[in-house]
Formats: sequence, C-alpha cells, structure tokens
Amino acid sequence: MPPLLAILLALLPLAAPARADILLPGHRPVSHQLVIEASELWTGKRIVAFPVRGVGGTHVVEPGQPFGFSSKYGTRLYVATGSEPVPDSADAAWTASHVAAAIPVSEVSSVPLISPLEAIVTTLRIRALDGARFELEVVDESRRNDPRLIGLWWSVALFGGFGMAWLIRRRRRASRAG
Repeated sequence: MPPLLAILLALLPLAAPARADILLPGHRPVSHQLVIEASELWTGKRIVAFPVRGVGGTHVVEPGQPFGFSSKYGTRLYVATGSEPVPDSADAAWTASHVAAAIPVSEVSSVPLISPLEAIVTTLRIRALDGARFELEVVDESRRNDPRLIGLWWSVALFGGFGMAWLIRRRRRASRAG
C-alpha cells in the first residue's frame, strides 16, 4: 500500500461526520461558536439571531452561552424587548422595526485535514446598544485542538525524520564505497 494512501486511511476515522454543506477536498468541518458577554446594556432586552438568507435558525441568545452562527447564511443579531414574542423567521416588517448588528467575525467552518483544530469559540462584547445603535466587538478567541491529531502528526514527523536520516546515511555509505 502506498504510504500516502496509508496516512489518508489512518486519518479517515478521525474526521468528523460530514455536514450537509459541501467541503473542499482535503478539508474537514470544525465547530465555530460565538459567546456574548453579559452586560448592563443587555438588561430588559433580548438578542435574537436570525439567518439573513435561508430559513430556520432563529435563536434567542443567552449572555455567556455559546451559540452557532453562519457566514454562509449571514446570521444577523437583532434586539427585542424582554417580553416581546420572537417570530420563527425575520420578516421585513420585524427587521425594519428592530435595531440590528452584524457579527464582527467570519465563521471558520472547515480546516485542512492536517490541522489539529477542532473548535473555536469567539467572545464578543456589546460596545453600544440603544434605540439606534447595536455594535459588537471581538474580545477573545479560544481554539481547541484535537490531541489525537497532534500526536499523529508528531508520529509522522518522527518517523519521517528517522527515514530521512536513514536515507542520508545510506547515501553517504554508497558514495564512500564507490
């Protein structure tokens, strides 16, 4: 069996199950979520995430709790009053009557197969929230790596290094003998 094929077959069980979205060849999906810090600006209000394109995906955001978003579908955040019912989808009248914010970070949805990255959590802070403005800023980003992939790549590097040393030694012996 060719070495490259053996490596790819060894990586296959480590890959996460495929999502509905199409991945580029040689890539695997990762989880990227957002967290909005609790703030006194949030008091008496609710933040709701709606997809700009597509249907579904409405989510009431809780302070300090991770939630999913999508750059593909253009998730946008809206401010609603605490008692106001949240619709299943954002129609034009509802979105026009509520202040909104764009998410200040792009979603990372896939990485190359060789990357150990498994998940990203981006923490946002409310910079401004009043009747006319809703602005967010990135505070922190934490990345979690899959230790199995890190160990695999250290093993590949170690065996590759031994292989290169063996080839160099063999070549030097051949040149001395000849």
